Amino acid sequence: MRKGEGTRMDQQRIFVGRKDELEGRARFAQAQINKAEYIVAKKPWTRNQKILLWTLIVIAIGALLAIVRLFMPNREGPVTVQGDGAAVGNNATVFVDKRHGLDGEFLLSRTLQLAEDKGALEIEREQLKEERDKAIKRVEELEGEGDRPDAEEALRELRETGDTSGLQELLIRERDKHRDALTQRNREIAAVAYLRGDVSVAEEASDEILRADPSDLDAINYKGHIHRLRGESDQAVESYGRILKIAVAQKNEKWKAIAFGNLGLIYRARGDLDNAAEMHNKALKINQKLRRVEGMASAYANLGLIYETRGDLDQAEQMLRKSLEIYEKLGQIEGMATQYGNLGPIYRSRGDLNQAEKMLKKALEINKKLGRLKGLAYNYGNLALICQTRGDFDQAEQMHLNSLDIFQELGQPEGMAANYGNLGLIYRTRGNLDKAESMFEKTLEIYEELDHPEGIATEYGNLGLIYQARGDLDGAEKMYKKALEMDERLGRPEGIANHYGNLGLIYEARDDLDQAENMHTKALEINGKLGRPEAMAGNYGNLGMIHLTRGDLVRAETLCTKALELNQNMGRLEGMADQYGNLGLIYQARGNLSEARKMLNKSVEINERLGRPQGTANQYTNLGNVYLAGGEFHHAEQMFNRALDIHEKLDHSEGIASDCANLGLVYIQ
Repeated sequence: MRKGEGTRMDQQRIFVGRKDELEGRARFAQAQINKAEYIVAKKPWTRNQKILLWTLIVIAIGALLAIVRLFMPNREGPVTVQGDGAAVGNNATVFVDKRHGLDGEFLLSRTLQLAEDKGALEIEREQLKEERDKAIKRVEELEGEGDRPDAEEALRELRETGDTSGLQELLIRERDKHRDALTQRNREIAAVAYLRGDVSVAEEASDEILRADPSDLDAINYKGHIHRLRGESDQAVESYGRILKIAVAQKNEKWKAIAFGNLGLIYRARGDLDNAAEMHNKALKINQKLRRVEGMASAYANLGLIYETRGDLDQAEQMLRKSLEIYEKLGQIEGMATQYGNLGPIYRSRGDLNQAEKMLKKALEINKKLGRLKGLAYNYGNLALICQTRGDFDQAEQMHLNSLDIFQELGQPEGMAANYGNLGLIYRTRGNLDKAESMFEKTLEIYEELDHPEGIATEYGNLGLIYQARGDLDGAEKMYKKALEMDERLGRPEGIANHYGNLGLIYEARDDLDQAENMHTKALEINGKLGRPEAMAGNYGNLGMIHLTRGDLVRAETLCTKALELNQNMGRLEGMADQYGNLGLIYQARGNLSEARKMLNKSVEINERLGRPQGTANQYTNLGNVYLAGGEFHHAEQMFNRALDIHEKLDHSEGIASDCANLGLVYIQ
């Protein structure tokens, strides 16, 4: 019988009575002697090992002689081969040193007999033998590693009695150990994948963990994060709520804090800032009690983002700085990158573009080294906003597209929506209203699916800009008021100020100057409290134009000069172009036509450099009026025609009508 083959055992002992069976046993004994002699000759044994082995050889020779005596004629009665178990075929029960293996047939016979004694089901011997050999080999390998008395004991018991209970217990312990190791590996995979933004891999690893242990808190937490990134807020809340329930039952304060913090993120995304702050403060309190500094850093950062949304930039910066300080002390560069990224928009809102850029580039550098795709996407998006503020729209567009590509790859709709919205603003500035509107509608659709009220309000405001640019003042007013209502409900002052300012432009276009002034003044008051110089500059400029219309040129110049200085301090070319244009109109009203042309030409130069066709057309129209007032009809005609060409390309009906009327004034001179 070849090694590895066998038949099912039916009796505890095998009776052998034929002479050929005995002759076979004699041949087997002789083979064992020959094998022993060969081993001694080839292997470098110690003195004691050689003595022991030769003792065994002598015993084997004695056994051979005893068997030969059994070959006497007419001795054919049944002979029982006794020992620790039954022997089958050409294998005898022999003692084998644990370092060189175990007698397989003896173990198989004994194992099967014990199984039969316990009423076990019939087992296919081939399969059983194969798996048993693998198990023994595994335990022998463990023993060979050293310092494994449990493996030695299991093998000793197996060798001496054939009892596999020790082997079984050891294998179970090893299985559980490896299962824990597998879970840990999956935790590590989920963490790395999540940090990189590779959501599908993170989800797969988390699911593997949960299949083994449905109550694993780490895996449930990752599932919650993944749902949140995909905009599945209800499923995320369910995951975090499940963590909280398990943590309360287990009296696990650490996981209670984690659950509160994650629930706070959901509430903030939904615009429920009060509940978000409550959750993060609960998390902070627990983490402070546990002296869990990393958890404290996370809570400070999340509270900082809430203060930013509320417009309290000083308190926001304080919280974010506390978080950054902790991460720096811990040497936790991932957390440092996140807080650098969060501080960037704070400085941008204050108009400190250089400091904002510095923070974002620090974050970008770390995230590139770590391969954190999500972090890179946010950094690109925020750097793009700085480029927009500076008037570098080509670079801004490329940055937004880089960010959008990553968010699309990661399947993160909220990030995609933010970039669609910002790209829409760039296309609007370039005069491509249809493309801008398409971007805003995409953004609005995503935010509505995510139930993201802050984003919805922002896009209502952006769509209002499109309607206003097309001359649809009623449609624009409707959008602005919807946005204002939502942001008032959310307690979001930045949004409220933006909508007041935009409504002011609507009322100004309708010549309702008192209502326009009221809106711009409200916006300026809020933006002043928030420390938003970019927005304040716009408010000053708009109020200046109202005073110009009323004939208060001194007040108009003062306000427009303030606006220009703010934009110059920020290096904001778009705002500078607008205020040069406004000052040109003021100088024209004073009759200072040369200074008016100087201001208006500066505005044209910047607008052309920025690729702002509507702004360029507006200043050509203003220059035409200056030339017309000075009697330079040929130059006036040139300017009005340039404005008309741009408005026709933009399909701007209101501008076309105005340009045609101005050309008519030239022709009747």
